[in-house]
Amino acid sequence: MKGTLFALVGTLFLLFPLCGAASSCEQPVIYNTYSNNTTNSYYYGNSSITGQPSITPDFINKMLCRYGNLQVCGTGQTLYNDGIQHGIDPIFALAFFWHESNFGTKGEAQYSKSLGNLRCINIEASCTDGYAWFSSWENGYTAWYNLIANLYVKQWGLHTIDTIIPRYAPSADGNNEQAYISNLKSNISLWRAGNTTFA
Repeated sequence: MKGTLFALVGTLFLLFPLCGAASSCEQPVIYNTYSNNTTNSYYYGNSSITGQPSITPDFINKMLCRYGNLQVCGTGQTLYNDGIQHGIDPIFALAFFWHESNFGTKGEAQYSKSLGNLRCINIEASCTDGYAWFSSWENGYTAWYNLIANLYVKQWGLHTIDTIIPRYAPSADGNNEQAYISNLKSNISLWRAGNTTFA
């Protein structure tokens, strides 16, 4: 009995080692419940925008319908599909959308239907006040993904929030780059954990 007890304690120690001040135990990997395999799972702190989705279309729709412009409710599948097509985790598009206009309820985006408050570009329906205006929210989603995937990722080689924001929303234009970065990362961490709240 005594030998069995020591064996059990030893096994537990191997499974759950004590991390003292002098040791450096790694933190356990926490995977998003959206995926059960490690190739499609992401650490909560990851800020690389490329990769497989870390949220579902249902989660996107829940957020858009609860907090967004009435017209964006039900467009979550499109936001999700565009992300897959462009190799970008749609959680980043959702985070940009919230930061820029609270899902289309604030500022220019209420009228321009632009997820990221894009400046005038070549594929927009029209150009007003220096901003791209789209005929539908879905077209606005596609334009944002095209811009990020083709210009920022492929042409400029920028793959993370930290490297994208200084070009996307520079301080020279009156933006607080660090606040923008922090807001995106905080909300993404919350949403990957399944929370429908905001940082």
